[in-house]
Amino acid sequence: MSLARAIDAIVETFRAGDEESAFFTLIELPGDILPALIETFRDEQSSGIRAFLVKAAWERHEEAVLPFLSEVLHGAEEESWQQALDGLVAFATPQSLEILQSARSRPFAEESANRRFQLWLDEAIGQVMYELRAKK
Repeated sequence: MSLARAIDAIVETFRAGDEESAFFTLIELPGDILPALIETFRDEQSSGIRAFLVKAAWERHEEAVLPFLSEVLHGAEEESWQQALDGLVAFATPQSLEILQSARSRPFAEESANRRFQLWLDEAIGQVMYELRAKK
């Protein structure tokens, strides 16, 4: 079975309500699944499933996911960018801090959405800065 088909089957498990099983199956899937996971994310219409895919991507703890998290942070819906923020905080690296800081200029059509994003972003930046200072 190809990675894309395996991911599609896992997404169907998630859709059917077995979210925990789907999550652990996806994060434990062997091999370099990131390209197929990103493709699935881009093709998916459901914001809940898109957020699930972002969470699974960063929970694999592979630094190769950082550019994807940046992409999500700069353009996805709230459920997904919240997961991207969580992932960037979990990595707590200088690169994740740079990604977070670059998101300050993300435009929003609605002021309330912009305020929510900026509040979450400021908190994430503070957490990463704290972790980086603690590592010194």
